[in-house]
Amino acid sequence: MRKLAGFLLVLVMSFSCIENDIPYPIIVADITSFEVEGQTKCDIDNKSRNVAVEVDESVELSKLKLRSFVVSNDAEIVPTPSEYIDLSEPKTFKLVTYQEYLWTISAKQQIERFFKVTGQVGASIFDLVEKSVLVTMPESADLANLDVIDAKFEKLGSVITPDPKSVKNFRDIVSFNVKLGDTTYTWDVIVVKTESKVATGSVNAYAKYAVVSGAGQSGMKDPYFEYRKETDSNWTKYTSNVIIQESNFTAVIEGLEPQTTYKYRAVLGEDVGEEKTFTTEAAAQVENSSFDSWYKDDKTWYANVDLTPANYWWDSGNKATNILGEKNPTSPEESVVIRGKSVKLASTAMIGVLAAGSIYTGKFKEIIGIGAKLSFGIPFTSRPKGFKGYYNYTPGIIDKSKEPYKELKGQIDTCQIYAVLADWDEPFEVNTTTAKLIDFNDKNIIAYCQLKCAENTNGYREFNMDFNYKYTDRIPKYIVLLAASSRYGDYFTGSTSSVLYVDEFELVY
Repeated sequence: MRKLAGFLLVLVMSFSCIENDIPYPIIVADITSFEVEGQTKCDIDNKSRNVAVEVDESVELSKLKLRSFVVSNDAEIVPTPSEYIDLSEPKTFKLVTYQEYLWTISAKQQIERFFKVTGQVGASIFDLVEKSVLVTMPESADLANLDVIDAKFEKLGSVITPDPKSVKNFRDIVSFNVKLGDTTYTWDVIVVKTESKVATGSVNAYAKYAVVSGAGQSGMKDPYFEYRKETDSNWTKYTSNVIIQESNFTAVIEGLEPQTTYKYRAVLGEDVGEEKTFTTEAAAQVENSSFDSWYKDDKTWYANVDLTPANYWWDSGNKATNILGEKNPTSPEESVVIRGKSVKLASTAMIGVLAAGSIYTGKFKEIIGIGAKLSFGIPFTSRPKGFKGYYNYTPGIIDKSKEPYKELKGQIDTCQIYAVLADWDEPFEVNTTTAKLIDFNDKNIIAYCQLKCAENTNGYREFNMDFNYKYTDRIPKYIVLLAASSRYGDYFTGSTSSVLYVDEFELVY
């Protein structure tokens, strides 16, 4: 017994002399939510660690009331945010876990500016650098006797001298002093004439419709547009749903053909604007969205013709679950279908951890810890209106759960189907081990739509979702289509008895 005690003492002393060189775990800290008073937009970029907010002109950038500041992994924030934050200049915070991460928060203020004159053609154009305003009037206008309706150069509360409504003569450049607090700005107003009373504006062309714009005189009546195929000679008059906003007007021309070049022009009475050209986008579809083609590589099923780069559209978590034997949570189905074949997504367990049935456009990359790295998205440059298809869901009771959804155990499972259009420079890398997942607030996401269901559908249901476009002036580079039998499967939370079938996916234009 004494010998054993002596041995244990020596062992303890030996261990006490060993240097602790075990590396600290890498725990990334991100800002997941940020909101200040007057905020209209917030873009959080985890890659560059930047938060860019836009606020309305009613608030002061140097004293913004902080409404929320949320970080991941219980990171310490240095300095600790106070009730008010100064974002007149970009501000840096340090997020501390075992490592330190520097984040920059910046703010931009949107200021409404206008200069309105009776009878002007189109809206006034503001040059923020030169602090000048260009006003266009018809050829018949008397520049020495103009009526200014209203004007605003800077933020709310600024004072303009002289009063713009008191100024009539704009034959020469007219300067206005604008006092905002202790600062005075000088703005120059330049008025020019145009022979035409109407101008053709910009266009935003989709696959089967185009949003066209024009400008005329304030108070104008019955403006419209004309359009034709570039190869045709006859113009089509388009008068439907023309929206007039002061001196500008817009319309949505529908019934166009994809990948076709058109001419268009704005018309007001006998005045015809400049002819301009646009080309519609392709009404593109994701290959094998009917899920009729399948390929089996050894033990693993893929919803592809084969695994060549040209035919690699869809992937799943099957490659990970097949490591310990043939187990495909995602598989072809020939009986529970709308037509042809469908996808069966059946959540299961692997080494006691939930493996949700899922299918997505992209590629499985590698296993990382208990999770995996996935590449989300395939090249895509069209802008569909919506996303439709069919789903058949039988949810189970959640029997596998992990943080942050540990408390969901015992509740009914939920499936999800979503579509994302994004202009990432490369496919989005998902890491389920570190919970690096797609966030619909990502500044690179142009549009998205999502379906969630926590009930037994008792057979197939059709879904038809409209894309929610956050940006209408940007073209996507990638598309992500995804369906999963357990919504929180990426967090290893769900039911091992949940089954989702999906079939006949289609993008709507």
